[in-house]
Amino acid sequence: MDTNNKKERLSALGINMDEGLEYCAGMEEFYFEVLQEYANSESEDSDLKQHLDTGDLKEYRTLIHGIKSSSKTIGAMDLFSRAEKLEFAARDEDIEYINAHHDDFMKDYHKLIAGVREIL
Repeated sequence: MDTNNKKERLSALGINMDEGLEYCAGMEEFYFEVLQEYANSESEDSDLKQHLDTGDLKEYRTLIHGIKSSSKTIGAMDLFSRAEKLEFAARDEDIEYINAHHDDFMKDYHKLIAGVREIL
């Protein structure tokens, strides 16, 4: 699949490849390596949920920060913004906000990962 086709398909998922390339020094090969790592990053999910369930907002914040940063790096700006709000809510110990938004965020995060895997 050529780069333009991938770019169009990524855009349909809500990923701005041009933005992601800026964080990867404009190197497409490196960008796609980072994208592949993102697609393989779901392993933190159970830890994230466990920390939320036990009220360990410090660890929750650390893990959601990682998702936030990696989302920005690939150009998934909507997920970046939503993860940032969850991170700040964890910092502020706003468990109500987290409980209201965590599940929808995770559903969309999984959907994005599945879409990326199809493209790669």
